Amino acid sequence: MSKRMIRMICILLAALMVGGLLAAALTTQAHAVTQAEIDRLQAQRSVIQSQKRDVQEQIQMLRSEKAGALERKEALDEENELNWQEIQLIDQQITLYDEMIEEKGVDVDEARDAEERQYERYLARVRTMEETNALTYLSVLLKANSLTDFLGRLNDIMDIVRTDQNVKAEYIAAREHLEAVKAEYEQVQEQQKEKREELQEQRDELTEKLEYAQLVINQLEDDLSNYEAAFNAKAAEEVAIQNQIDAKVEELRRQQEAEERARQAYLEAQRRAQAAANQGSSGGTSTGGGTGSGGGTTTGGGTTGGTTTGGGTTTGGGTSSGGSYGYFTWPVPASSYITSRFGYRIHPILGTSKYHAGVDIAASYGTAINAAAGGTVQVSTYNSSYGNYCVIYHSNGTTTLYAHMNSRPIVSVGQTVYAGQQIGYVGSTGLSNGPHCHFEVRVNGANVNPLSYFSGMGFTFSPSA
Repeated sequence: MSKRMIRMICILLAALMVGGLLAAALTTQAHAVTQAEIDRLQAQRSVIQSQKRDVQEQIQMLRSEKAGALERKEALDEENELNWQEIQLIDQQITLYDEMIEEKGVDVDEARDAEERQYERYLARVRTMEETNALTYLSVLLKANSLTDFLGRLNDIMDIVRTDQNVKAEYIAAREHLEAVKAEYEQVQEQQKEKREELQEQRDELTEKLEYAQLVINQLEDDLSNYEAAFNAKAAEEVAIQNQIDAKVEELRRQQEAEERARQAYLEAQRRAQAAANQGSSGGTSTGGGTGSGGGTTTGGGTTGGTTTGGGTTTGGGTSSGGSYGYFTWPVPASSYITSRFGYRIHPILGTSKYHAGVDIAASYGTAINAAAGGTVQVSTYNSSYGNYCVIYHSNGTTTLYAHMNSRPIVSVGQTVYAGQQIGYVGSTGLSNGPHCHFEVRVNGANVNPLSYFSGMGFTFSPSA
């Protein structure tokens, strides 16, 4: 082969190599990532971060407002409890006054009966004296034999008259005194009733304040949930955009590296082509340059995606209704109206699933709450969530909880109670928007459905339960 032919082949090979590199560079450039795209994503991320800060401020403000609302409701709960205790004391006083008035009424009736009997005896004696004409004061005096006898008879008559008058006056005075005492007690009773009505009005006002505070708390919780959801959405959006930014930056880095490699290859090809041209023009003969073509491509990436699917579900939770737990008695005998069931439920405003650890039994304020079974009182206190509440340990790791009582439970920690024993009164303390008893059953620390223990009972459920 002539030297001219060899030179032409080298130049052709160099030209083909450079053309391939240029084509590759052009192909990459057609899908190139620009800094403007990254800047645009960064700007979007900055906007989202600003929105997140605004939402976070709203969340902090709402949490502060909620804490204030909880403190106000807790104070109202305490005031309501003291008011309730005062009403109970007034009721006891009224009962005592009623008993005393009743006793005094009996005394007045007996005194009046005795006075009337005495008066009837007096009239009967006078009638007898008139009928016989022998016992009149005048006839008695006229039968006197002497002045001394006359004066003696007159003195006896005066004694009789004074005695009759004294007896009658004493009974009349006793009757008037007892009637005055009775009137006094009735006046005190009326005052006590007025005081009770005044306290009841105060209690009704407090109840309205409690309900309003609970509405505020509920609204704050809803707003807080909405803002937290918005914050989480913004955070997720920020993460997504940051991932896009990271991907774009990585793609730009690879693109720049590819362009640099192409540029270096292009320069190297030019250098070699120029060297070959120079060699050909000098006419020097150099036959060699055996070409080693490597670059065998190992194509891997075979994907082994064998999936081990586990997670076989074991469904347990067999319910023991009645049976071995048949010793349970219903904690609110006066009501079986359920306003909130056990378990997950759809929140009526947010539309999200919320967990309810027990059942809510609606009843009027002051309705008796009884122990569902015998056991030992573990907790008897107040907190901002349950309000006034009580926990009783029974046996085999089983406990029951009774919440939102209108005042402190009437049983104390460590006290032994029997099934059906009264432990408190229905109220609306804590996180409650109406009078009810929140009732929970826990077995070894896990909440279970309380209604499963009362399968024989008939319950009425509110539409929102």
